[in-house]
Amino acid sequence: TKLVTEPDQAADAPTNSQGGTEGTTTYEDVTFPEGEKVEVEMDKDGRPEDCKLDKLTNSTAKSKAFYINGMVVTSENFGIVDTGVSIKLYMKDSRVAMEMPMGVTTMRMAYDGKNMHIILPATKYYFSQPVEGGDTSAMDEALGMWDTIGSETMDYIETTNVKIKGNEYVCESYSDGVNVNKYYFNKKDELKRIEFISPDGTTSIFKVYECSSKVSDSIFEVPKGYKPLTEEALQGFMGNLGV
Repeated sequence: TKLVTEPDQAADAPTNSQGGTEGTTTYEDVTFPEGEKVEVEMDKDGRPEDCKLDKLTNSTAKSKAFYINGMVVTSENFGIVDTGVSIKLYMKDSRVAMEMPMGVTTMRMAYDGKNMHIILPATKYYFSQPVEGGDTSAMDEALGMWDTIGSETMDYIETTNVKIKGNEYVCESYSDGVNVNKYYFNKKDELKRIEFISPDGTTSIFKVYECSSKVSDSIFEVPKGYKPLTEEALQGFMGNLGV
């Protein structure tokens, strides 16, 4: 698994089967068929012997690092208002960073264990403050998303084979006691899609472009050569973006 360094060096989102790019919503982004149920060998804990979700979470637990790059297609269950928004989430030890579009540019928020950094790669400016005095709600949402993805307390429901538009996926379904969470893996056992389904049937979809269990420390640091912003200047910059 390759080491993820600076966010702008990470792999770009691939085109989908219709030729659309990141930010494009197609039929298969929104609706997948149920698929055919697959009988699998179970372990003593009631999980599949060949559990693809456990393989993913075990690799990240061992390295204490995780990176996921994807797009929120629908977000009824997320705290994110916009859809069609690409998100890059990085975690390592107690550090966390999230990068997402902000107006016409990109913003990275990085918590290094002491300070929260707002980093603006396009302009090479940054703003930093101690986490005690900062708003960490966005980081809390990011961690909440990972808690949902990586929970070991979910109950296994079933495995299905899903075919759509010439692509084939293995879907593992789990219950967290309230929601049904579905994880779609391709033939290489790569996570490609997550669905979070509420009891009332509303669904949030996260389309996965890339995952890694290796993350560089530089992700959580302000790059050399970047200039500091005052809080007033940051607010003015956000205001110009309409944020």
